[in-house]
Amino acid sequence: MKITIESTGEMVTLNGVPARIWAGRTDAGVPVRCFINLISPQTHDPAVQASFEAELSVRETPRPEAIPLRFIL
Repeated sequence: MKITIESTGEMVTLNGVPARIWAGRTDAGVPVRCFINLISPQTHDPAVQASFEAELSVRETPRPEAIPLRFIL
């Protein structure tokens, strides 16, 4: 199975460890959410590591939650 995921701005705590929620789909189109608490580039190149850390620290703005119409005056 292969999945494609994108980082979200959502964070949760699982067993006392912070984890970022990533959302995506499988190759078959099934939606998935991944709770990732550790991710590491597999290189010793400091420039690549710095670039990876910078990109990882960028957080997507969380989508506003929908408000039911019955609550709107």
